[in-house]
Amino acid sequence: MRLRADACLHALGAAALAIAICGCGSGGPAEPERAVAFGAVQYDGKPVVDGQIRFIPTNGQVAGAPIRDGKYRVDFEGGVPVGTSKVEVEAYEKSRNSVVVSATGQTIEESRQILPPKYNTQSTLSANIEAGKENDCSFDLQK
Repeated sequence: MRLRADACLHALGAAALAIAICGCGSGGPAEPERAVAFGAVQYDGKPVVDGQIRFIPTNGQVAGAPIRDGKYRVDFEGGVPVGTSKVEVEAYEKSRNSVVVSATGQTIEESRQILPPKYNTQSTLSANIEAGKENDCSFDLQK
């Protein structure tokens, strides 16, 4: 009778250990390592005054930042995922037209995109983000 009780205890112990080992997973794929990206953006030799830059990695979340007076810095949530990312750049210029925002009734100046699609919707720009450092990813865009 004693042998049977010991065998049951060993079996229960082994089952508990197996359950514990199976439950020690990460719960999903690990987030990629990230690093800060910063730089200057020029178009036709002049700083982009008002715009947006986006880093689109092959795996991971898109990261981006506003471009102000030709400069940007992506450091939110650790920055850009490490590795190669496609880069999209938009630059805006205020037009002389005003539009009324229907939800608020506020009048704002209309803006228009001044960069060609090859720098945004059809971008071939890329950047390699390295771990453990701040990455200078400056772009001198030509017409």
